[in-house]
Amino acid sequence: MLLRIKWLPLPAWCRIWLWALLLAGCSQPDPYTAVTEAEAVAFGKQWAAALNNGDAKKAEELFSRQAFATEMAQYNFYDLSKADIDTRAERFPLDRVVASTGAQTVQGGHYRYLGRFAKDGRQYVRMRQWSRAGLNYHELLLIKENDAVKVADLFLYHTGSTVSADYMQEIRNYEKSGNSRQAQYFEELRQEIMWEGVGEDARGVLEKYDQLPEQLQRQQRMNYFALLAAIRLADDTAKAGRLYRLYVANNHTRPDRLLIDVQYAVFKRQHPKAMASIDSLGQLTGDDKWLVFFKAVASMYSGQLDTAAAYLQQSMKNNRNFGDNYFYLTQLLALKGKWPEARLMLDRYRRHPDFSGTLENELVAAFPLLDARE
Repeated sequence: MLLRIKWLPLPAWCRIWLWALLLAGCSQPDPYTAVTEAEAVAFGKQWAAALNNGDAKKAEELFSRQAFATEMAQYNFYDLSKADIDTRAERFPLDRVVASTGAQTVQGGHYRYLGRFAKDGRQYVRMRQWSRAGLNYHELLLIKENDAVKVADLFLYHTGSTVSADYMQEIRNYEKSGNSRQAQYFEELRQEIMWEGVGEDARGVLEKYDQLPEQLQRQQRMNYFALLAAIRLADDTAKAGRLYRLYVANNHTRPDRLLIDVQYAVFKRQHPKAMASIDSLGQLTGDDKWLVFFKAVASMYSGQLDTAAAYLQQSMKNNRNFGDNYFYLTQLLALKGKWPEARLMLDRYRRHPDFSGTLENELVAAFPLLDARE
């Protein structure tokens, strides 16, 4: 004989609770908070390796264009459709960013992973970019996409904004430029300055900048790269001063203002201001120990050679694998007239993985006795 069971109707609160359990089991985790600390650390090292090597293919694998489109949509003040934003995200020239970073690395610079941090439950990794074109930091927002960690967006210290926001502004500028041949030419010049940066051709950057109309010269990014180029050339202090005053007159965030203040203070040999700005930058970048090296450079340019020597020795203790320590120690010893020690240090620099033949040639041209043999 079968036993029949009569099911009683569930109370309303119980039905709601069961539905909540079912929905929780079906919902997907937030891709912005799904990245773990360990995954962020591993990813940061991968990304640094890809950009140091100029590996655009690897960087593309680590970059989410879908997430980048989502970030772009936050700055959609121009009534672009979702389809249009998705298309523009696919066209974002990541390869040019990678190529520019790789080229600066070849010229004796570096792109280093510094560490991770969390904000609002999201994981970020911080990078340092250093070359003769200047100092910069990147903070990468990470996302989990199909079980893989990827970059959703980058905050750049030298612009004080995210790449997604800058890119949306570039789209707007391009559309406003019109269809005239002259307007398109000016836009092409702007794009060349923006994506190529200063690199080896600082004079070329200034020549392109000088061709732009005044309203484009006043744009923060154009002004920034022109100022860096003038600092790099160091042969027209009046022009550098005008560009700096124009830059200061613009609106800024703390990161981009600190970056330019540090580099301009070093250029002007304003030692106290340079030291204070470097300390403030250190607080902003999670106490980046590498900035001791930048203090050495600032001290050297200010003629405070003993102070520079102390900072370089400290920098060597912090990171013996940093080739610029040997390069600047060579220069410091040459400035002091200690030629045998300077030649030995130059030999150590030549054997270092960070060695740059371009920098060596410039150093020997400035101090011919480095190549002399006693």
